[in-house]
Amino acid sequence: MSEINVVIPTGYVTAEKYSEISGIKLCTVRKMAYDGRLPTMPREKNHQSLLINNAKITLEALNRKY
Repeated sequence: MSEINVVIPTGYVTAEKYSEISGIKLCTVRKMAYDGRLPTMPREKNHQSLLINNAKITLEALNRKY
């Protein structure tokens, strides 16, 4: 049986970086995060950067049954 290794460079990425790697417009990424379609790191204060949980998104994609 073969193994596939997936490397996730970082668990969390900024909204800007997620926009860049996904090809989704930044305004859309922000909307998706705020309405719960993208998992994020909880923020203690509103001025903290919006961080997208890239690890969770990758794991969900790998576990999805097609």
